[in-house]
Amino acid sequence: MSGYERTIGRVAGRRAGPTLLVIAGMHGNRVTLSTDARPEPGSAVELLHPDAGVLTAQVIDSNDSGVTLAFSEADPATRFGLTRLSA
Repeated sequence: MSGYERTIGRVAGRRAGPTLLVIAGMHGNRVTLSTDARPEPGSAVELLHPDAGVLTAQVIDSNDSGVTLAFSEADPATRFGLTRLSA
């Protein structure tokens, strides 16, 4: 999915507007994003998707190349959102 770009995300609690995200990879319930945002590991973030709505995730890694997020697979809306992100 290299080069797949959407303005779909914002860090929960930030006052700034949406942040441009590039999906660098997906595996199971984890998504790696290339972005300038650097939320702290353990913090919650929200991705705003035009079809799926708000998807809440936990930051599991944040480094110079981007962030890796983990989503709850229990939530049907999140499962739908992950399939829409990968489409």
